Amino acid sequence: ADPERRCVSITCGHVACHECAERTHVICQCCWAKTTGFVSLIEDEQRSRECRRCLTRAPLKRCVFRCGHTLCAACTLSIRKFHPELTICPFCQHGSTPIQMEEPTNISGVAPSCPANR
Repeated sequence: ADPERRCVSITCGHVACHECAERTHVICQCCWAKTTGFVSLIEDEQRSRECRRCLTRAPLKRCVFRCGHTLCAACTLSIRKFHPELTICPFCQHGSTPIQMEEPTNISGVAPSCPANR
């Protein structure tokens, strides 16, 4: 498993390393909620939080599509105005309902209990 790759629960939006998502694929390590799975985030090597649509450097809230692409919450909201029932990813045109991410503010960007923090 690769602890450097990050995943997000498609149920609660919590971010975890790939290793945790693989090990506990039905339980979120942050809130212990049953999850319907994890999506691997499509990120650059620096794990940049920059919104690739509006170029905001560090938006407070981000959303993820089931394809793994992310947008800031403001861009996601503007896209959803046109497609309220199903939002299309602006990068790969995958249709899905975006999930608001619950990202920790620690340096690794994953849950404090995650092995990537050790």
